[in-house]
Amino acid sequence: MRNTAPMLFALLAVCQSVLAKPVEVIIGGYQFPPYVIETAEGINGVVPEITAALNKISDRYQFSFAPTSIENRYQAFARHRFDIILFENPSWGWEQFDKAIVKLKVADGEVFVGHMPEAAKPGYFDDLSEKSLLLVRGYHYEFNGFETREAELRQRYRLELVPDNRAALEGLLLNRADIAPISISFLGWYLHQHPQKAATLKISNRWDQHYRHVALLHPQSPISASDLEALMHTLETNGMLETILKRYQLNLAR
Repeated sequence: MRNTAPMLFALLAVCQSVLAKPVEVIIGGYQFPPYVIETAEGINGVVPEITAALNKISDRYQFSFAPTSIENRYQAFARHRFDIILFENPSWGWEQFDKAIVKLKVADGEVFVGHMPEAAKPGYFDDLSEKSLLLVRGYHYEFNGFETREAELRQRYRLELVPDNRAALEGLLLNRADIAPISISFLGWYLHQHPQKAATLKISNRWDQHYRHVALLHPQSPISASDLEALMHTLETNGMLETILKRYQLNLAR
């Protein structure tokens, strides 16, 4: 009599593989246009689109997006409320956290912006201590040593803290301050939507910082850094990542 046990075990393994549910992976993100854009209609932007694109190329993992905030993202990460956060930088308050890092081929940075015609004067951006500033609450700027505590900041500068880059730029347009450091990614995305406002702004040659974004993975993340890196590489080679970025006036960093 034929021994059918090996065939049965093989068939069972195939069935288990077919029936196995994808592993859930949660991607966190906070209001950070154009990466995460929160509107009355919902949340969109680069991160939600990458989340959807990852689901199209992966059978093993099921990715979903979970919103957090600038200030609460550290506590949410520590409590493992999400597995991954994209478009971060290890210097932005993450030094004490155990994490894995995956480099992303997206470069960004903050440039100092003023209001015309005053900001066109020579040396206008040289001494920030003499100007009023609009800063995003919770952002880590290099010019102030990555300090985020409001009391410390107010001892050094005349400033107003706002919730995001949009509030900073639109406050500048309303002459609520002299200067605001604005991320070049947001600036390009915003001016693409509102080209008529470009003439009222002076984009200086002084940058606060340049950086390459990374993804941060929680130590108990169900997806490894190598697997995420491989999936992001697939999005790059099949053109999906570049297509997403170009929709938001961003480019791949080669």
